[in-house]
Amino acid sequence: MTTIKSLKMEKNEKQAKGLQLTKDSTPAIVKNYFEKILELKQIGKDFPVNLDDAWPLAYSEKGKAVRALKTNFVEDVHYQVLAQNGKNSKGGRPVTEYWLSVPCLEYFIASRVHPVFEVYRKVFHATIEQKQQPKQLSQTASKYQEKTVFAVKMGQIINQIYVIDGVIYAKASPIMKYIGYLNGISTQQIDRIGRQYFVQVKIGLSDVWFINMEGFNNLLQMTTIPVKVSVISNIYHDLYGVEIPDDESPFTYKFTDRDILQIIEEINKKPIHKDKVLSLLLNGKQ
Repeated sequence: MTTIKSLKMEKNEKQAKGLQLTKDSTPAIVKNYFEKILELKQIGKDFPVNLDDAWPLAYSEKGKAVRALKTNFVEDVHYQVLAQNGKNSKGGRPVTEYWLSVPCLEYFIASRVHPVFEVYRKVFHATIEQKQQPKQLSQTASKYQEKTVFAVKMGQIINQIYVIDGVIYAKASPIMKYIGYLNGISTQQIDRIGRQYFVQVKIGLSDVWFINMEGFNNLLQMTTIPVKVSVISNIYHDLYGVEIPDDESPFTYKFTDRDILQIIEEINKKPIHKDKVLSLLLNGKQ
């Protein structure tokens, strides 16, 4: 049965498909494309971005984009692969299409080109910020001296923060270890999250990466590691001065009946494939 929602999704997909972007695309064209993608996301399309439409923004050829996608992202979590039946319009083998989630679009393409990311941020981040603004605590960046490293608690351990222009940055490596990344943070992860969310601070003889709250938000969206809500709450509260109740997850999850049955089927398998179950669960994170 065709519904108004499905018709709207089909219309937006066609409109977005007709907006193949290039490095020469004007900000107005890029904004129009992102707005169509946002609408698809809002009406339930989990992988609304066709790689064919967006790769020219950041890559010189599609092959390089596909290799980077497969190297840095997880299929069926960050993107889906759809093989089209029959030959492509130019003859030859069938075309393989790669469809990206919105977070994947941000880390994979938008954050690589600053002017493009600024347009992306105005379309997507403004919408998110309007929907969910964390409750600010009385403890704010104003209590700290600018451009000075301070030791602060992070749950039961100690981390460090650094303030620039009223924005709190926290030492990134302890955050990564705290949420489950044993090796701290890598340059590759910094690039995926977005370097615009980081600053390097000289501590002794070392240049140390510090991350702001917006970057931490992005880290949570891209991580495939299950993180306790209490851990997330400690980071927001102790480092960035915002309140997220321990009993309330900062994310919502959405599953169809088919998704639930597939998850139950995987859980009932012996032995359980934990990575597969986690992948299915993360698919429902909004």
